[in-house]
Amino acid sequence: MKRGFTLVEVLIALGLAGILLLAGSYALGTFIRTYRTTINQAEKLQIRQMVLTRLIREIRSAEKLEPSTREKLSFRSGGLLISYSYKDGKVRRESNASASYLTEPGEVKELYFEYPAPKLIWIYLDGQKSGGYLRNGP
Repeated sequence: MKRGFTLVEVLIALGLAGILLLAGSYALGTFIRTYRTTINQAEKLQIRQMVLTRLIREIRSAEKLEPSTREKLSFRSGGLLISYSYKDGKVRRESNASASYLTEPGEVKELYFEYPAPKLIWIYLDGQKSGGYLRNGP
């Protein structure tokens, strides 16, 4: 009696192993794509939270709201004129003579402001609405 596998058995085993390897690599690829998408969304959410937190903190400590528009928020805080706007796909913060961007292009899609009451400011950032209230000043 001979021991071993026939050619047909070896070919069937190789075919099944190939199918299992393809299914495993597809599942791994799907996992990696999902992981990257989740990481990118988490980073964007973290950036939006950072921008909102900074905006609201500075609004709360502001003494006076300066003439502002839907596209640009300006206020005085600690003797400085501070402005926030959305320019070139980035959130821009200006303070007297200096300016800086808080985000990179594409990290935030929209930023605008509404002023429903004298000291109340609605902030719309990528469809999320938050509010800030000037606690200091007249």
